[in-house]
Amino acid sequence: MRTKEQATSFLFLRHGATDFPENRYYCDSVEDPALNPVGLKQAAGWPDRLQGKSIAALYVSPSRRTQETARPTADRLGLKIETTEGLRERTFGSWDGLTSEVLQQRFPEEWSAWKKDPLHFTPAGGESLVGFAKRVDETIQTLLARHAGQTILLVTHVGPIRMIVAAALGMALENQKRLVVGSCSLTQIDYTASWPNLVFFSLRPE
Repeated sequence: MRTKEQATSFLFLRHGATDFPENRYYCDSVEDPALNPVGLKQAAGWPDRLQGKSIAALYVSPSRRTQETARPTADRLGLKIETTEGLRERTFGSWDGLTSEVLQQRFPEEWSAWKKDPLHFTPAGGESLVGFAKRVDETIQTLLARHAGQTILLVTHVGPIRMIVAAALGMALENQKRLVVGSCSLTQIDYTASWPNLVFFSLRPE
């Protein structure tokens, strides 16, 4: 008879909606957009739903939109927001804030190199996809060691959540964009000594 292993539960909440154009790469160091009214409403819907989860800690990306998403839950559940650099969105360096069309015009050789090797190409001042995945995984491993057997909430972005779910399921990294992570959606992974278990994925707010 199989013995149930102790699980460490991580709840990953993507930030709520913003008015930042969807066809541009985020540039948090310059623009750092806030939640729009829809995003604020989305964030306000989570505290009641998370009430019974016995959350031991709350870790949040430094971005304004993640901080604003986390605040209603932190206030309602009496949790301290632990700002965590490792949960930031991927940094694209000189590409930040630009559209794909502008990138192809301004950096044609780099664009071609990215399409040929999307895993390892690194924009000037930015991160490769492999480097980004490594940075996020190191953050998760640190928090797993710190919170064994507990439940924690992490408020972050679509990119880190894709990296985390892909790693948990053993997905090829090049397939990570097939994971559609809804705005202000919740994903749960239970980590055990044997393997991670995806409990639910991209649960939308009511």
